[in-house]
Amino acid sequence: MKCGKQSYSMCCFLIGKLNPSELSIVLHGKTLKIFVDDFVHIIGVKDGGEEVDFTISMESDTL
Repeated sequence: MKCGKQSYSMCCFLIGKLNPSELSIVLHGKTLKIFVDDFVHIIGVKDGGEEVDFTISMESDTL
């Protein structure tokens, strides 16, 4: 899986800290409000998403 500007482990770490129902991320015990533009900038994933082909292995470099 390619994660735009950040490394795979950083993407996993940040996504694990997200609270989508509260529109926030918890880092070092502090809850920070995030907005769509923040998420797009940090993660490097376009707002609105992209088509996902679920038939390709997660180990594939074509993601």
